[in-house]
Amino acid sequence: ALIRARKKTKYTPIVFLTAAYKSEEFRQQGFANGAADYLTKPIDTIQLINRIRSYLRFIEQEK
Repeated sequence: ALIRARKKTKYTPIVFLTAAYKSEEFRQQGFANGAADYLTKPIDTIQLINRIRSYLRFIEQEK
């Protein structure tokens, strides 16, 4: 994916948030394109914040 090819955005966690779960194919396509996560509504705000914090900690360790 283009975002992973750029040095500045290489470690940016991409989280797909969607109102409708169409199919497992869409979800897998998101991961194949570099998504760190794929969440459908209703979104649990606390869970979302915790996941983002977790991704950021992981990215810091990878640098």
